[in-house]
Amino acid sequence: GHGISAALLMASVRAALRARVAQAGSPAEVISEVNRLISSDTEETGHFMTLFYVEFDAAHNALRWVRAGHEPAWLIDAKTGSAEQLKGEGMAVGVDAHCEYPEYTHVFPRNGQILFIGTDGVSDTCNPEGERFGTDRLIGLLLKWSSLPSAEIADRIISSLAEFRGAAKQEDDVTLVVIQKKNDRRSGQ
Repeated sequence: GHGISAALLMASVRAALRARVAQAGSPAEVISEVNRLISSDTEETGHFMTLFYVEFDAAHNALRWVRAGHEPAWLIDAKTGSAEQLKGEGMAVGVDAHCEYPEYTHVFPRNGQILFIGTDGVSDTCNPEGERFGTDRLIGLLLKWSSLPSAEIADRIISSLAEFRGAAKQEDDVTLVVIQKKNDRRSGQ
């Protein structure tokens, strides 16, 4: 629903990101450089794109991320019943070519933990009465379905959103990623 210009910007960011990831560098260096490249085309247009970029550091069992104006991700641990937001500072890509993005790290040690990344269209989805789907409902479902495969969790979230929305119009895009930490059979972890 954002139109052709948004699709072209997304494709440009994706291409720049893929090209930059092929080179050495930390997540902060990657996103800072992608931002510099994209900003040269967008600074005067007012166009921008949010993103949440994350890498899994297998050597340290950790997540390393940069948040560029996007909704925070969630780390869900059904074993402890916890849900922790992975926040961070950082403006949207394409706003300021001189922005340097900070990098954040969090341990991702336990099998079965879930990393959820989604657009605000997930929690902002409204039913016909104007009630929002909300973060609490989302977290409850992620905890409830945490033993399922990632793809099935994502499918169930999307189905739950459609059921909740009912006849109401979808006002914003809904994009989500579900990543589940599995046992690494090679290392025994």
